[in-house]
Amino acid sequence: MKNSTIIILITLVPIFEILTLYSCGTSKGRFRQEKSYEQLANTSEISRQQQYLIKDANHRYWSIFTDSIFYFHPDSGLWARGGYMAFEDKIVADRYYQESANHRDSLFRIIAQSEIEKMKWWKSHSMWGVYMGVIIIFGIGITIFTRKLR
Repeated sequence: MKNSTIIILITLVPIFEILTLYSCGTSKGRFRQEKSYEQLANTSEISRQQQYLIKDANHRYWSIFTDSIFYFHPDSGLWARGGYMAFEDKIVADRYYQESANHRDSLFRIIAQSEIEKMKWWKSHSMWGVYMGVIIIFGIGITIFTRKLR
């Protein structure tokens, strides 16, 4: 009886360790995504305040939005590590552009908010799979243990 208990413990302990490490990695990844969507929402507000500073000599507005850090190199141009990037070049009156900027910023906020809500839903529901896996493995362990006793 003691040998079967030791065998079950030897099998279950690594499985619990693997599940724990997996769940920690999953939550860390989702936390990073949620943080980036919050930063995207904040970026749209900051960029709206700076748009009048980015007007060239031809009265064109240049706006670049990205959810990651971007760089400009004279040889290779503008590049980012990944994510979403939008570029806008407009020749319009200031009043029309302000309305357009407000509309775009509200769209950015709506998109970012919906992504944050999705992340919160996944964060609250993601552990159920881990719990079910632990229960199934525990049930298999008990079944093996009871069969060995007979």
